[in-house]
Amino acid sequence: HMIDAPGRATPWFPAIIEPKVKEAIRGAIRTLHASIGYCSLACGGDILFAETMIEEGGELHILMPFEKEEFIQTSLKFAGEEWVSRFEKIYSSYPVISLTHDKYGGNDDLFSLVGKFIFGSAILRSQMYHQEPNLLTVLSEFDLKQKAGGTRDTIQMWPYPLKHININPDSMYRANEITPAAATGYKAQISA
Repeated sequence: HMIDAPGRATPWFPAIIEPKVKEAIRGAIRTLHASIGYCSLACGGDILFAETMIEEGGELHILMPFEKEEFIQTSLKFAGEEWVSRFEKIYSSYPVISLTHDKYGGNDDLFSLVGKFIFGSAILRSQMYHQEPNLLTVLSEFDLKQKAGGTRDTIQMWPYPLKHININPDSMYRANEITPAAATGYKAQISA
C-alpha cells in the first residue's frame, strides 16, 4: 500500500504507523535473511522496503513502470514533499530499470506489468542461488478491491503462495488514535 491520501475516509495505511510498518518490514527481511530486493518506489510500503534493504546492507534493484515525473505525480506527490525527497535519494543512488519512458496516461496495466517484471527478476535471480523468492507486501485486510496493478492483484499473480508474508497495517493502530490530521497523512498525532 501507499501511504493514505489526504482525507481518506477509511484508513488503509495512515501516516501515523509508518515507523511500525518499517520495523515490521525490517523484521521480515531479517527473518527471511533477505539480501536482494526488487521493488518500485511509491510512497509507503515500496520506499520503506527500499530504505530498510539499504539499512540492512542488502542489494536493491528499482523498477519503474513509466516516466519518472509522471510516477512522482501519480505515486508520491499527494503524500508530501518528504516522500518525493526520499524517492529522489534512492532513485539517484541505486540501479533503476524503466519499463517505458512513456507517460502513465491512466493505464493501470503498467503497474501490473512492473509487478510481473519484479516477479520475473526475483525468480530468475533466486534460481541462480537454487532458492525460491519471497514476496513481502503491506496490505490492509479492509482493502478488498482488486485494482489492476494493485497489491491484491499482485498477490494473486505470485507463483509461490507459501512464500508470501503480508504486513497488515490494520493491526498497528486503533481507530481512536487516528486524528483528523493523521488521517490526512500530514503531521500525525496520537491521541490519548
